[in-house]
Amino acid sequence: MQKILYFLLKVRMGVFKIYSYVTILFCCLLMNLVGFCRAPLCVRLWVCWLWSFLYRIGVLFLLHIYVKVEGRENISKQPAIYVSKHQSMLETFMFYSLVGKCCFAMKQELIEIPIFGTTQKYAEAISIDRSHSISALKKMLADGKDRVLVKKISIIVFPEGTRVAVGDYPRFHRSAMKLATVTNAPIIPVSHNFGVYFGRKNGDLIKPGVATISFGQAINPAEHSINELTDICYNTITTKTKQLGG
Repeated sequence: MQKILYFLLKVRMGVFKIYSYVTILFCCLLMNLVGFCRAPLCVRLWVCWLWSFLYRIGVLFLLHIYVKVEGRENISKQPAIYVSKHQSMLETFMFYSLVGKCCFAMKQELIEIPIFGTTQKYAEAISIDRSHSISALKKMLADGKDRVLVKKISIIVFPEGTRVAVGDYPRFHRSAMKLATVTNAPIIPVSHNFGVYFGRKNGDLIKPGVATISFGQAINPAEHSINELTDICYNTITTKTKQLGG
């Protein structure tokens, strides 16, 4: 019986991988097309929304994982800095369909990937060259001002810098807090337990269940120092993540 269950889980995950790759390729090609044609920002962000929507459909109907959203009322109608826990690929696809107008701050290596990298450029992603920390921070802050103050879109930041395993709670980098300070945009802390289902250790054995993402109350950057903001975000996100089992 266990062998049969294992086989079915492998087959299910294989089907999802094919669906996922096709979805990513289709949306990347579509984004490159509309970007090459100089489509306005609203059209490019619609492609991002479509990407997120199709991925969520696959997660629900192929993997039978329902994504529960807590704190929807805390999703800002104005540009904000979303500081999020990073455990898996799932959260990177969720934000476009939940937050709407947003972009990601991501490492430069991802921007250099053919097709995918140009897709992220057209999606207004902010690249971070971690080999040049000082110049990278200055560029990120300048790009952040452009996205929030000029283009009126939110920014998603993973303050841990990379994906971490369930149960790991490394200290946060301060770049997201500096970004909120220079743009005067509210910080929305985001917690989840997606790593329980999509963590690297899971492999192909992803079981059905309910994954939860939680949006916390907005934090006003004008009321705290950068160090205080870092501590508040870390404590808020870590406490909630532990409560969710992430």
